[in-house]
Amino acid sequence: MDVRQKIRLAAAVLQYRVTGRPVPLAVAWMITGRCNRNCRYCDAAYLRGLGEMDTAEALSLVDQMAEGGVRLVSITGGEPLIRPDLGVIVRRIHQRGMVCKVNSNGHLLEARVRDLRTVDLLQLSLDGPGEDQDQARGPGSFRAVVRAAELARRERIPFHFVGVLTRLNIRRLDEVLDQAAALGGRMSFQPMSQVADRPEAADFAPTPEDLLAGLQWLRRIKEAGGPRGRALKNTLGELEYYANRCRNGPGRADCAPVMATVMPDGRMTFCEQARHPQWVDARTLGFQESFRALRPVTCDGCVCIGTLRLSRVCRLDPAVIREAIRD
Repeated sequence: MDVRQKIRLAAAVLQYRVTGRPVPLAVAWMITGRCNRNCRYCDAAYLRGLGEMDTAEALSLVDQMAEGGVRLVSITGGEPLIRPDLGVIVRRIHQRGMVCKVNSNGHLLEARVRDLRTVDLLQLSLDGPGEDQDQARGPGSFRAVVRAAELARRERIPFHFVGVLTRLNIRRLDEVLDQAAALGGRMSFQPMSQVADRPEAADFAPTPEDLLAGLQWLRRIKEAGGPRGRALKNTLGELEYYANRCRNGPGRADCAPVMATVMPDGRMTFCEQARHPQWVDARTLGFQESFRALRPVTCDGCVCIGTLRLSRVCRLDPAVIREAIRD
């Protein structure tokens, strides 16, 4: 993120703070439901049967986002690198002056690295240690993310890691942070999302006691500083939010109404994890009209680190703002 982009992002946040009105500051774009992996606790497997916008529709949506004031586009899926036109879409987002982040499992990066040279941040999935990642995400997953990090460093693509707290890694968080640091990246953790249609996902969920102990351990690492503390991207406020959620159970939504979620087929909502998400067809109405049609959602509080972090930026949390500037 360059200085101009940071200034535009700050201006949009201030606009929201002054007016209090929903504003399309960011978009989480699930650009495809297809994926080359079958992570056993994935909460997005339901996307695989959805249709997708073609290249022309996707580029038109990018233009509409820019005209509507969007400052950040986070591309996810599925696995975004499955789309052969991803490079074209990423370049269009960059040309329109928006920040672009891409989430990936890393398996296809070697063949597609040129398409990501203009991204502002590549977010790689790392649960580790190695054998634990392969057990949850499939054989070869750890090796693929290691190779992807090496490629990103070589090509000077900014990257960091995002990991899910599972029963496999909850007692080995030191090792995960050491791996991230050794690969040249920093690390954010988030709890597992609820996966209603995948009963086997429950096998990977840590007990509430282990999850709370893990979050408290991460807090101590952050407070202690040093190499591990610097490798950990989560702020103390984020860790405390997750810990309170663990102690008290799901609470109220903690999300500022500044982010829209766009599905592969062009439907849009504030958040697809809400209890009763409201869907609007952005391909028919257009992005700006669709965003204006959305209404606040009801949910049990977010576990997605990206959404949580953006909401805390909008609440002028100084620690999260420092992280945003650092990125």
